[in-house]
Amino acid sequence: MGLSEGDVKSELRRRKMVLEWMVYKGIRRHVDVANVIREYYANPERVFQKARMELK
Repeated sequence: MGLSEGDVKSELRRRKMVLEWMVYKGIRRHVDVANVIREYYANPERVFQKARMELK
């Protein structure tokens, strides 16, 4: 049992938005990038919503 193609594409769009948000916020230092990634894996919905709201 795996993910559907649609699920994979949706996740990729979400991750792309988070990366765009990181660029927008100037998050470039290794430690800061690692913190965002760690937070995304712990709670992807919260990080995605934060990125989505700040990019509006």
